[in-house]
Order: sequence, then C-alpha cells, then structure tokens
Amino acid sequence: MSFLGIFAAAIAAWGFGAAYYNALGKTWLDAVGFRPEERARIEGREKMDATPFILSFVAELLMAIVMSGVMMQFSPPSLVKGAAIGVTVWLGFVAGPMIVNNAYAMRSLRLTALDAGHWLGVLILMGAIIGAIG
Repeated sequence: MSFLGIFAAAIAAWGFGAAYYNALGKTWLDAVGFRPEERARIEGREKMDATPFILSFVAELLMAIVMSGVMMQFSPPSLVKGAAIGVTVWLGFVAGPMIVNNAYAMRSLRLTALDAGHWLGVLILMGAIIGAIG
C-alpha cells in the first residue's frame, strides 16, 4: 500500500469532483431542485460552508485507502487494471445502491446519472493512480 498513491488518488478525485460539478453545476442545481432562495445563495457565490468540501476530501481519502486494499489482491498492479477495478467497484458498490436510494427518495433520473457519472470518474481515477504508483 503506497501512501503516496493513496494521497495522490484522493487529491485527484477531489479535483475531478470540483471540475465536474463546476462544469455541470447549473444542470446539477436543476436536477436537485433547490428552493429558489437556496439556489440564489449558491449561484450568488456567497461564502459557502467549507464542511462539505472537507468531508468530501476525507471520504475520498477513505475510498482511496479501501481501493488500495482491494488492489493489493491483484498482482501486479497497473494503470489499466486499476481503472478496470474502479469501474467494477463503481458498478457493484456505488451505482447500484445509488440507483436504489434515489428511486425510493423519488429523485430524478438526471440527478442519479449526474452523481453516478461523478463517482465513476472518481473511481476510475483512483484505481488508475493507485495502480500506476503501486
């Protein structure tokens, strides 16, 4: 388990999320269905609470630790194997439960697709980076 690989994967995942939701922010806001006053605050770029950003980095660091543990079972690690493991983990442990949770919460399919796309990118990046670094 490479601490450098884990930390690099967590940083890359966090950066990917920032870029992903920055690019798709308006679409995501529409899909979430925030009340007008909430949306105005978010779109107005008022000072936002840092807590969600910190929590997402901590969660992604934990994900990278677990991904590293999973990848230790596959020898030798590689960028391609890591990316493939990322897709597999996403499909089995992220996409499925996300679809179920959002269906019961009556959230839009568009929101589910947007969020699932984010986590797919995160897990592919994590797997590839951890696989490449070892």
